[in-house]
Amino acid sequence: MNHKHGGLQEPHYSLNEHMKTPRQRRRWPWIVGGIAALVIIASGATFVLYQRNLEPVAAQSTTKLFTVKAGDSATAIASNLQQQGLIRDSLSFRVALRLSGKTASIKAGSYRLSPADSASAIIAKLESGQVDLVQLQISPGTTLDAIKKQFVSAGYRQDAVDAAFKKNYTHPLLADKPAEATLEGYIFPDTYRFDPDSGPEAALTQIFDTFYKKLNDANLLTAAKAENLNSYQLVTLGSIIEKEVSNSADQAHVAQVFLKRLSTGMPLGSDVTFMYAAKLLGVTPTPNLQSPYNTRIVTGLPPGPIANMRLQALQAVAEPTKTDDLYFVAGDDGATYFAKTLPEHEANVAAHCKIGCQ
Repeated sequence: MNHKHGGLQEPHYSLNEHMKTPRQRRRWPWIVGGIAALVIIASGATFVLYQRNLEPVAAQSTTKLFTVKAGDSATAIASNLQQQGLIRDSLSFRVALRLSGKTASIKAGSYRLSPADSASAIIAKLESGQVDLVQLQISPGTTLDAIKKQFVSAGYRQDAVDAAFKKNYTHPLLADKPAEATLEGYIFPDTYRFDPDSGPEAALTQIFDTFYKKLNDANLLTAAKAENLNSYQLVTLGSIIEKEVSNSADQAHVAQVFLKRLSTGMPLGSDVTFMYAAKLLGVTPTPNLQSPYNTRIVTGLPPGPIANMRLQALQAVAEPTKTDDLYFVAGDDGATYFAKTLPEHEANVAAHCKIGCQ
């Protein structure tokens, strides 16, 4: 016989629920809250890191030439920026670029960017499309190796610079330059601005144009012919004079000495030529150094220029002073002393070059 309990049903509990203590049942809200707190903290830390990654890489204000090519993706741009040390993190930059809504507005071209720029500043510049010109300030008396380094520092690739400086150009400025000769002496000192996208060959052509125009405007090519010098010889002798003395009056006087020595078959006797030869050979400069550039022991002009030069050094060659001096020495006081005979020159050395001529 079945017994009923007044129609009431006994409550049903799962075994697990029945076995939980009140303390265990109260623990769940704390665990959920803890997880939520960790998520909030992690999110906050991520945001702080993200903001940090958008800050400038460094305080230095030096710039680099950065090129955006047509068709470059945001990923490629961000990766290149990080590789060149212009941003901290490529992923953060891409996120900032997307959030800015300017991804599609980035324009191809070359820009001068700095590690001191923030990510937002870089994005604004890349969107502006205001492409920067490469600026090169080339000083007088600078050799070709140093000038090539300036090209690379300005943002041109090393391989492109090497190829451009080795190329044989058909420019009228170079008409008398031997095919095997370098461009030493032909990079006229001035401040230049180039379109970086046109490459170093176009930059060199612009320099040749500038130099050739200055020579023609000053009528120096015609004047050099009166001294029995072609344009290559003009530049070669001008480079030696540039390195020997800086005063324009002294340069014209030194030019007279050198031209007279050339006409009489005497060696030029220029110390700056054996110094250049030593640099080419990577040895210590000495007056007896065996090199075709050493005019202390080789008569005539050296094989080519030893540096670039100002226009006034070339004017000195074309318009030398009207004297018959054969010697000169730079005194310890900075003045230049000239002489017609060797005894006079030796007296000048003894009197004025006690330190520099040791």
